[in-house]
Amino acid sequence: MKGLIILLDTETKEKCKYIIHGASTAAGAIGLSPIPGSDTMPIIGIQVSMIIALGNVLDISIDKSFATSLAKTALAKQAGKMIAGQLTKAVPVIGSGINAAVAFGITETLGWDFVRDYTA
Repeated sequence: MKGLIILLDTETKEKCKYIIHGASTAAGAIGLSPIPGSDTMPIIGIQVSMIIALGNVLDISIDKSFATSLAKTALAKQAGKMIAGQLTKAVPVIGSGINAAVAFGITETLGWDFVRDYTA
């Protein structure tokens, strides 16, 4: 898949921004769950859907297994932040807020990294 570069016009960039911010907001909302570890799989699902949607906007054929691999790789790279976010859930309200911010940030980064990898 690498090597394919697409020019990113204003309309396409706006569509990507809408998809990425929507997915990041959803991941952050799920990150508010007070139960440690309960949000990991739903967040991966959101990230997979985001990558597939971005692929559609950029006219790149992406299958679910490739998107899942990208999402899991991103989570693995950010494992320390995710673990810290999960551990903070022991502190009521504040911990869930921190975890939500971490989930939002990781999803936002994954989306824009994907867009940057395939656009000029």
